[in-house]
Amino acid sequence: MEMNDDDTYIIPHNYSDNGKILGIVEKQSLYTAAAWFIPLSFLNIKFLPFSIDVKIFVEILVIIPPTLFILIGVGGDTLLDFVRYVYRYYIRAKIYYYEK
Repeated sequence: MEMNDDDTYIIPHNYSDNGKILGIVEKQSLYTAAAWFIPLSFLNIKFLPFSIDVKIFVEILVIIPPTLFILIGVGGDTLLDFVRYVYRYYIRAKIYYYEK
């Protein structure tokens, strides 16, 4: 019996990593996190009237956790996509009534 290999497709192991940095972080998430992290870090270091220890503490406690949340995303989507989904849900929310 002859085997027909016409329907065999080879999918590379890094197919799901396409468009990601280090196979983990999407580029859009990286850009969004940088847009969040860099200005807030600059404002923290430049304008807070405290010692460097307090500035580092504020950086670790206030700025870095949201940055990591932006990088990771929600449910495999970027944070911006998740916010768009939630916004669209609340704009288009409806109540359906079914009669029996």
